[in-house]
Amino acid sequence: MGKAKVNLSDGQAQFWVKGLVPASQIPGGDALVIGTPTPAVTAVKGTIVCNATDPSPFSNLVLVDTDAVPLSPQGDARFEGRVNLPVVCDNIAFLISVASPGVVLNQWIA
Repeated sequence: MGKAKVNLSDGQAQFWVKGLVPASQIPGGDALVIGTPTPAVTAVKGTIVCNATDPSPFSNLVLVDTDAVPLSPQGDARFEGRVNLPVVCDNIAFLISVASPGVVLNQWIA
């Protein structure tokens, strides 16, 4: 469960997630581990996708990340701050991605 809010006028952004359940594959195996806590994912960030519905092959799609915030062992995280949005940022989508050190980044998980 979660919620995100972005003010396109001033870049003020907030998000929270509760009970986020990451899935990861056991190294060297085929088993998929689903559930928190997971030692690999300790931080997340929000990604604002500007102009998400632009169908043009030369679209104005822009990704803007929030700062990383810790992910609790229960899968909870909260961010409140400002981001630098481009001049044109319409039709947005909001994603949560992994921001943990030592983990492949930009893995969107929510």
